[in-house]
Amino acid sequence: MTNKVVAYLRSSTSESKQTYSLERQKFIINQFCEQNNLEIEDWFEEYASGKYGFDRRPILKSAVLKAREKKMPIIVSSISRLSRNVSFGSSLFESKEEKIYVADLRMEVNRFTINILLAVAQNESEMISKRVSQGMALAKERGVKFGGIQSEEGLKRAQNKRRQQGLMTYEKYIKPIEDAQELGCTTNSEIAERLNNWGLKSPQGKKVSPMLIWRILNRKQKHKPREKNINQEKKI
Repeated sequence: MTNKVVAYLRSSTSESKQTYSLERQKFIINQFCEQNNLEIEDWFEEYASGKYGFDRRPILKSAVLKAREKKMPIIVSSISRLSRNVSFGSSLFESKEEKIYVADLRMEVNRFTINILLAVAQNESEMISKRVSQGMALAKERGVKFGGIQSEEGLKRAQNKRRQQGLMTYEKYIKPIEDAQELGCTTNSEIAERLNNWGLKSPQGKKVSPMLIWRILNRKQKHKPREKNINQEKKI
């Protein structure tokens, strides 16, 4: 029997292209759900700081309310995605029956364990903030200038460059991935292993990872309706 869960994703603006990007969070959550026979009922995505509570994180509040209404657990990729504030932990639980899964730790947390984990996350956040401030102060002493507003034209050029790079990556890997699927590879890990055996490398020159496979197949899935419409237009 498959159990349903509500998935919550959070990223601050500064993290959107780093470790905690929404794409990476989805990959970690999907992998955990596949391994534990869980089905995602709904996704909730939010850009907000982890230091805030429900009053400034309406998407998290909606996710919690839906989980309570449907009597489903909430799943996050990492405890820091829920919060970096210890005092906020207790407000996430209304009853003993409520559950939260933390995918990267491969565990279910309760009222007691969540406060321990949030204490660690809060300490980590404070240490990161302190190191950033120290680094900026030292850089300023060396004459480094921060800030500056990028022009609209510059932003467009950067966006076009990212799109082009993404398209080139997709075109490079989609055919080998489909070949691996035809040979019987069904999971991202199996496909990645097959591509590595064929001598393919990631865009960074390293081994092909299951996450790269997931990104390519996810892009293919998103473009299916568009490709179908283009083919229909050609027939007309």
